[in-house]
Amino acid sequence: MVNVLLIPSEPGAPAFSRGLSAPARFSVTWKNEQKASNTVSRYLPKKIVDLWRRAEKRFRQERYDDAIKCLITLLKNQDTPDWLRKNANENLAAAYYNRGNARGKQGDLVRAIEDCTKAIEIDPENAGAYNNRGVARGDQGDLKGAIEDYTRAIEIDPENAVAYNNRGVARSEQGDLKDAIEDYTSAIKIDPKKAAAYYNRGNARVEQGDLVRAIEDYTRAIEFDPKFASAYFNRGNTQLEQGDLVSAINDYTHATKIDPEFAAAYFNRGIARALNGDLPGARDDCQTVLENAEAAWIWPRARYLLSVSPEICEASKESPEKARALADKLGNEFARISHEDLKSASPLEESGEEFVEYLHKAGLYGVWKDRDDIGDSSEFARKLRKDAEKRGLRDDDADRH
Repeated sequence: MVNVLLIPSEPGAPAFSRGLSAPARFSVTWKNEQKASNTVSRYLPKKIVDLWRRAEKRFRQERYDDAIKCLITLLKNQDTPDWLRKNANENLAAAYYNRGNARGKQGDLVRAIEDCTKAIEIDPENAGAYNNRGVARGDQGDLKGAIEDYTRAIEIDPENAVAYNNRGVARSEQGDLKDAIEDYTSAIKIDPKKAAAYYNRGNARVEQGDLVRAIEDYTRAIEFDPKFASAYFNRGNTQLEQGDLVSAINDYTHATKIDPEFAAAYFNRGIARALNGDLPGARDDCQTVLENAEAAWIWPRARYLLSVSPEICEASKESPEKARALADKLGNEFARISHEDLKSASPLEESGEEFVEYLHKAGLYGVWKDRDDIGDSSEFARKLRKDAEKRGLRDDDADRH
């Protein structure tokens, strides 16, 4: 049972969780007899020593622009010996790689791709650079290019769980759920505690309608990452879809404890509570959403649920099936709200047009005037969920891979 009022995923929450490869470290790889820094000082011109030490210091400070300049100058200097030149070249690739990583996190995708490409040109076997370039390309919407990069990363490093997981995300976004699940499974075989891969496989299984195994995957994701609020949220949605209201409510509650600003979790818990006959609880959740300025995108839904929850609770006294049927009917009615009605209901009085435009772009509301394309609400909700996953911001944090 899925109602169109139910929020499949919250903007900003990870619909699929990806990961950047870990940052590279500044390496010192010359032979043992040349390891000590005093040896470097003794055998090299001061200018070379100063450039090397400055490059190392800036690299460790994550000031990659300056580190790159120093390393390039070092490589161009005729006094730089071959053994140090080789090490400088390795660190130059690492600096481009790390700068690309940082730029990708900042949303500077074009320059992130440029940096990863430079790292690959210097070091063609740099699996991490291929992986991170794939992430940036995926964020640009170039799924084909992203998959090519992830595949190359896997060819270089067959034990690269991050690249398998990321390729699975790209394939999921292409609608290739079968191959995506195979990639998530490969990531899990390499790293059995990889929460993101379980979470992503759970999302793909929901799309396939395999709710039982999706719940198993979300449960594993939570086991390995107890603070994974979105895994609780998605498991709650799946349990609500199965009609297990108590478990769904518990999961939404866990999600809000981890992230007290998780507005979608409060709202969906409100639906579950209404279906379970808990009118005060449903009202409290709606009110929590309405008091959250960051949750303006949910306010029309929350106001609507606040007004219809007494009917749903009353129906639940007769039977869970009647409550679900009524909620489904009311959800479809909400989805048919006209453009003008929604604009007048917008709490943002001075920017109603902008608010409506945002809702259209979000794709989470059925707000088109005179729409007649909503048949089965379950199928419509699945479409909303899929659209949200394609739009959602993924977790690019290297700590969650």
